[in-house]
Amino acid sequence: MRITVMTADEQIVSLDVDPHETVENLKALLEVETNVPLQQQQLLYHGREMQNSEKLRTLGVKDDDLIMMVSSAGSRLILNLHKLFLGMISTNCRTS
Repeated sequence: MRITVMTADEQIVSLDVDPHETVENLKALLEVETNVPLQQQQLLYHGREMQNSEKLRTLGVKDDDLIMMVSSAGSRLILNLHKLFLGMISTNCRTS
């Protein structure tokens, strides 16, 4: 399947991955593409942090999905902003 990863600096990376791959393997691919060390990457899918041992399929990742990548330096702030943004979208959908 093909997924898109957006980095904190708005770099777009498209990857072909197997749905049975682990998040850690995805991070290894991203390390090659972005030069961000695996240990410094934090991946977010639907506002939830992805854990290294989880498989993409188990998380519900599908073809053409978007994953956010942040480095550990500013990851907590970005994670909170991402959750806030998702909450705003959800609230707007209910009031429309």
